[in-house]
Amino acid sequence: MHLHRPTDETQVNSSPIVLRPLLINCKGELTNDGESDNTRPSQVTPIKNMSVSNSSLIRLISDTFSIRGVPRLSRGPRFLRGLWLCFVISMTVGLCLTSYYLVQDYLLYDVAVNVHVALDAHSPFPALTVCHHHPFSAQAYEMWRQGKMLSPNTFNRRMRNLTQYYLDRKQIDLAEHLYHYDSVSIYYQNILTEDAYRLGHNTSIFLNCIRRVKQSLEIEDDCTRLEGFQIRQFSHHTFFNCHTLEPKDQRDAEATDMLALIVSLGPKPDYRSEEQAFLIDLFEMARGLRVVVHEPGTYPDLEREGLHVEPGKLNEINYAPVMWERLNTPPHPCREDWLDRSYELAKITPDKLPVSPSTDYAYAYSDLNVSYRYSQVQCILLHQQLDIIDKCHCQYVFNPRPRHPNSEVPYCGRILDNDTNLLELIMQRIECLSGGPLNNSLKRHYEATSCFPRCSYYTYDSTISVTTWRAVDWQLHWLRQLNNAFKAMRQDQSTKGENWPVNKSKGYAKWIEYYEKTNLTNIPQNAIQDLNLEGNNFAYVVLRRRSGDVKVNKEKLVLSISVLLSRIGGLCSLTIGLTAAFVVEMIEFAYLLCTNKKNNNDKCTMKNNNKRSRNSPIPNPIILMNKPTSTMNQSESLLRPGPMSAVDDPHDFEIGDSND
Repeated sequence: MHLHRPTDETQVNSSPIVLRPLLINCKGELTNDGESDNTRPSQVTPIKNMSVSNSSLIRLISDTFSIRGVPRLSRGPRFLRGLWLCFVISMTVGLCLTSYYLVQDYLLYDVAVNVHVALDAHSPFPALTVCHHHPFSAQAYEMWRQGKMLSPNTFNRRMRNLTQYYLDRKQIDLAEHLYHYDSVSIYYQNILTEDAYRLGHNTSIFLNCIRRVKQSLEIEDDCTRLEGFQIRQFSHHTFFNCHTLEPKDQRDAEATDMLALIVSLGPKPDYRSEEQAFLIDLFEMARGLRVVVHEPGTYPDLEREGLHVEPGKLNEINYAPVMWERLNTPPHPCREDWLDRSYELAKITPDKLPVSPSTDYAYAYSDLNVSYRYSQVQCILLHQQLDIIDKCHCQYVFNPRPRHPNSEVPYCGRILDNDTNLLELIMQRIECLSGGPLNNSLKRHYEATSCFPRCSYYTYDSTISVTTWRAVDWQLHWLRQLNNAFKAMRQDQSTKGENWPVNKSKGYAKWIEYYEKTNLTNIPQNAIQDLNLEGNNFAYVVLRRRSGDVKVNKEKLVLSISVLLSRIGGLCSLTIGLTAAFVVEMIEFAYLLCTNKKNNNDKCTMKNNNKRSRNSPIPNPIILMNKPTSTMNQSESLLRPGPMSAVDDPHDFEIGDSND
């Protein structure tokens, strides 16, 4: 049934209106003729659309969601509903914008360094690299006098001749370049690599080595046999032969507390004939040693981290280990430790490398056949060197050298082999180096793509103190003799059995000499030939662990995922009161919406089935009667149905406003 609501008072007393029963027009609904209204227009006016209306959708949203302001969208005056709608929209937009900026800040992965001290932590003992300020050994002077290789004096004379040659041709710029080339580094690049090794010092410069393990001392005259340590020699363009003493493995590194070296400084410079050169190095010349404390297996940075050791003094280096733990993030990735332990994955060069003696790391690259552990700085310099070799056809002496220099790929500072086209050669190399491979943008490219820093590594804060070494020759003499005596007795016992009489050993005779000596200061005149403790031709270096504590610098995200969620949650509470229950409310809303649509579809299906079963195409009329009483409300009406057939469907009649 359909109630017709009068719109004014004149309609209240109007005559009854006879309405024909109408069919509900659903999607795909049958018309009066029994055909679908999708094929031809319906002959009746639809009463109600069974799809969800906008008002019903808003009412469903306001009843489902607990977001602040949403329940008020379906009730109250229109002004208040509009006001709350503006509030919800503006707060939602503000929440989305601020959350977007927060997520952007999170994706930057900014880190802060958290510093703390790990008490009594086990940290590996570092490596110690020793270089001589005066790089030439006694053997070098002998070879120069015999004319077996280019001497500094001859090198200086050839540079002066070249400078004069170009001054005569008024090429002052090139002549000035040649005048600046009178240095140890350029001399190193103009001799053979094998000759550079022969000119430098060897391991015989180490007169004594002392290692402290807990409360015991290990003393060696031959430092190459020091237990738990190895000596590696490498070639440097300024110091020629340098030597690195480093622990063999992690266990030896953690057990060592102190390492002491007595190092000979070699011959004094001979400026009378062979070393009249190197004017440019005047302000960098020194006497003594340059040492570096660094991680075992890595290449030492002599220029930036080197310490000067004064000759004839006791130089004590106290170090404090600093452990860096970097955070591996997408904008700033780092190299994981397990990569450094793998022989294949640690390599950054296709060359075949030897196996590392330590299980803590594997070798990654080599410099003149000396292999080293991975470090970010050396990785960048190696890639830069490969670009220089490819584009400039020479090797830059400041970078790792993946191959021995030769006539095809010499050092970039080698100039004495090409006197005729020297100007063209120098300008070509300078232009090539400065214009391409040495560009800082390429370094940043390697840093961002292939040469990442290690996620975990050590640095060493070192301080050096110098004082007079209060040692005398007789003490050193007897210490060496006792050390050799007990080593000989131990060796004889291990080879000849425990029951072998110790008094038959040569070492025992040395012990008896010390045991029966009444005046220990009475030693042979030439007992110590390699060391004059009253002179300054030696350096005593002590590397000591400052304490067992480790300073840990650990990177942490400034805006972690928990902080991000907390801040977004605060913004949600400040704006629209959004909580985690919103997820459940979304599921509830989807469920109710689907259920409502399903019920509407079921109603439409039932209506169409009922229409197919009707015998009469025209149902009985409906008579709308008005109340005769004057007290009747304008919005009230009576509906009196006429006779109905048995096939009439009660769903065909609805009560509603005339405006529906």
